[in-house]
Amino acid sequence: METAAISAPVAPGRLFLAGHALSLWRKPLEFFRDLARHGDVVRIGLGPRSAYVVTDPDVLHQMLITDAESFKQGLLSTMTKPLIGESSSTLSGEEHRKRRRMLAPAFRQHRVNGYTALMSGLSAERAAGWREGEPIALKGEMNDLALTTVVTALMAAEANRDAAREIRELLPVFLKGLFRRLILPGFLLDLIPTKGNRGFTTSARRLREIITEAISTARADATDRGDVLSILIGVRDEETGDRYTDTQIVDELMALILAGAETTGSMLTLAFQNLAHDPGGERRLHAELDEVLGGRPPTAEDIPRLVFLQRVVDETLRMYAPWMLTRQAATDTVLGGVRIPKNAFMVYSPHLICRDERWYPDPHRWDPDRWAPERIEGLRKRAWVPFGGGAHICPGNIFARVEMIIHIATIASRWQLRPETDAPVAEIGSAALVHPADTPVIPVRRGNS
Repeated sequence: METAAISAPVAPGRLFLAGHALSLWRKPLEFFRDLARHGDVVRIGLGPRSAYVVTDPDVLHQMLITDAESFKQGLLSTMTKPLIGESSSTLSGEEHRKRRRMLAPAFRQHRVNGYTALMSGLSAERAAGWREGEPIALKGEMNDLALTTVVTALMAAEANRDAAREIRELLPVFLKGLFRRLILPGFLLDLIPTKGNRGFTTSARRLREIITEAISTARADATDRGDVLSILIGVRDEETGDRYTDTQIVDELMALILAGAETTGSMLTLAFQNLAHDPGGERRLHAELDEVLGGRPPTAEDIPRLVFLQRVVDETLRMYAPWMLTRQAATDTVLGGVRIPKNAFMVYSPHLICRDERWYPDPHRWDPDRWAPERIEGLRKRAWVPFGGGAHICPGNIFARVEMIIHIATIASRWQLRPETDAPVAEIGSAALVHPADTPVIPVRRGNS
């Protein structure tokens, strides 16, 4: 006999009207990591609204894959859609499936491999400007590198440095405003023309203007420059024959920039920060790079041989996975034995899943060797969700992983990055992502240490 569905337990500390907003604002990572002990599906308050947080990998698999049709895109997409439009990241149902089919050619493995020379060249150029012994702001350097990479890969010749710099300035304003609206939805405060609210809407509008200008230039040229924009202009859906409109291309590129710039920059920063605090791991990485590359730039063909570097990347992705992604129940349903009402806001935290000690022993310790063959067999595949899962998995997941490998290989072949202080690696939860602290590092040329 089936067990009757139950109501979701409510996380402790919920406040009238504010819900758990204060906890989410002050210590979001700690708040989410604590939820698993209250149940597989736990109810929290986003302002006056309730949200259901999935904390178990099997229940998450049910929501994202098995019963995916019962859970459409959620609050995060609802909040961003008026500002970044209807991309494959915000749509649900058949329109989402069509957009993903049309976007897929831009991120197939062979296409991503074609970007490795671009990636290596950009990171070599970035590192060439460093001076030995002079501290650098690693977070800013890696964010700028990731932004330049994604914008150049998306829009090729149109990605001039002025445009990339302007996008870099606009993104933090947009993301900060988005996060506040997510945890305090529906407040009339959003309608007041404060400096923050004006900056939020202005940044979104200007981002779209920059991309629109790039599309106009690309359509006038009408040649394949090897970038994502060229593919989106030329692609036709194999089932419907539809093509992208300019507005749809703006929506897709807007979403890809938001997803691929600051996220990858943070992951690169955190990888280098952890390596700087792990002399043994750093030596192993340098030895592997010397053996495989011998001083030349890395290529796609080198990646399978860069075994330890792949472990470094995968461990960084696990440790610092996004802490908040959303869905919405399309109908009354049962998830993990818990009753879920129609239109309920659903939340899942890759960070929570990837830091759960039930699936990852000593989960808060950075340990690349947990991905060694003899240890990886004991890990649960469903607990590996740094890019989300199911039909809405991040479309640029292959691109992001290759980008991290190539940038780290290029920079670490030339430099050691030593921490300026002995302070441990810090993690900051903001705008649904895990960010590094902006602590300087000191570059030291390889061979001089």
